[in-house]
Amino acid sequence: MGSRPGRQPRGVDRADRAREGTAPGRAGCAPRRNRDRPRRAHHGSGLFRRRGSAAARSRNHLPRPPPQPRLSTLVGRARVAVVSPQWDEPYGLVAAEAMACGTPVAALARGALPELVRPDTGALARTEDPEGLAAAMHEASKADRSTVRHHAVSSLSLDRMVSEYETLYESARFLDRAAG
Repeated sequence: MGSRPGRQPRGVDRADRAREGTAPGRAGCAPRRNRDRPRRAHHGSGLFRRRGSAAARSRNHLPRPPPQPRLSTLVGRARVAVVSPQWDEPYGLVAAEAMACGTPVAALARGALPELVRPDTGALARTEDPEGLAAAMHEASKADRSTVRHHAVSSLSLDRMVSEYETLYESARFLDRAAG
């Protein structure tokens, strides 16, 4: 989930609005330009930013992501990676990276995810089915982590992709020679 500089990732923003009861039409929300800009107050002779409570700060600003090795450890320790895309993703990199860490995946069946997540590596739920996703999470937690990792290495790795591209290239060269 890519983030925009100085703003929350889109999905987090949507989730906050849904929780506050102001989605999707944004009725009752402050205009975006005011929501994203810190409020300022004059205090004495200087200009200070209003900080608000710790709860308000944590709700409005996400912490920095952990360094890559730490992130891999955290993902690898998770019982299940839940992938709930809001659009048809062409690949599903989050699911592939989670499986590379040996973490089973529970996902909505959108985009390429049905091609990546097999019954022995996780579980899929129908799109827009929260109860189904909850059941998929429970089902995915039963997957054998070594099987999940093996699937990622053998089917989703860069080495496998390059090998298949080389095979395709060689077959195209062979057909070109035979035709010409």
